[in-house]
Amino acid sequence: CEYSEPIIWKNSAGETLTGSPITPTGESITVKKNGNPENFYTCTLDNGASKETSDPVYERDLFK
Repeated sequence: CEYSEPIIWKNSAGETLTGSPITPTGESITVKKNGNPENFYTCTLDNGASKETSDPVYERDLFK
């Protein structure tokens, strides 16, 4: 996700994850294969006036 405000990463269990900075603005996360293809990850952008959450990215699409 790229954004100039804080980015909130979550997994399908609802846990908040810590992102790593990328340039020029944004963050990424590293995902490890957990063996459950239904696990997913989202990022939420919050500018104080509104929030928008990405479509989920599923483990089954990351690891073939």
